[in-house]
Amino acid sequence: MKKFIVIFFTFLFFGLQSQRIVDFNLYPASTSILVKFSIAPSGVSCSGFKISRGADSLNFTTLFDHPQICGTSSTNEEHSYTDNSPSPNQYNFYKVEIYPYEYAIKKIFPGGGGKNKIIPYPCPSSNGNA
Repeated sequence: MKKFIVIFFTFLFFGLQSQRIVDFNLYPASTSILVKFSIAPSGVSCSGFKISRGADSLNFTTLFDHPQICGTSSTNEEHSYTDNSPSPNQYNFYKVEIYPYEYAIKKIFPGGGGKNKIIPYPCPSSNGNA
């Protein structure tokens, strides 16, 4: 019974935490990708965030690590990072991770000719077209 109570309250605590990563977007430029996101206000500060890139949704390389206290209690805290070397002509997956709460992933295809596609991951469409 004690185990059940601990599991229940742990689930309740983490389940009631609101989403902290908001307005996560990728903006293509000629040879770079701008990663922008905000950390929503909460009563609890986060202990840092990390921005990573990968060729798939499982394996990532850290591009930027901010190991300092983040998040405010009253306003969105905006952050951005410019990736100057995305992999061309293939999907680039970007992950924003807030310690220790959550992460979000999006992908973009920086193709030639200004036809960059930004697709949320996982894609809500059954055919892969957002």
